[in-house]
Amino acid sequence: MTLDSLPRFPRYNIAVTPEERLGAVARELVVKMISPEPNVPDYRDFTDALRPYVRRELLLARIETAMHFGTFLHIVELKKELGEVDAEIAALDSSGPEKS
Repeated sequence: MTLDSLPRFPRYNIAVTPEERLGAVARELVVKMISPEPNVPDYRDFTDALRPYVRRELLLARIETAMHFGTFLHIVELKKELGEVDAEIAALDSSGPEKS
């Protein structure tokens, strides 16, 4: 799975830095807060929405470090975990907030 195939938050796909990517997720939650429907997220919504993205960013950092200092097997295992997180994010698309 690639970054381009993570459709839940479209701005996430074009963001360059971890801060921009997490900001895109937070923005979508704020948009949900101000939508005309009374579906106001609370802190738990932010926690739940950010969890897989934070995990993804940490894995990307670990993979980058492992590429310099780790073993091939460690990199393979981290990429496997990344694939699982990407699948989790993609699965959220069908049950998450509307795309903007």
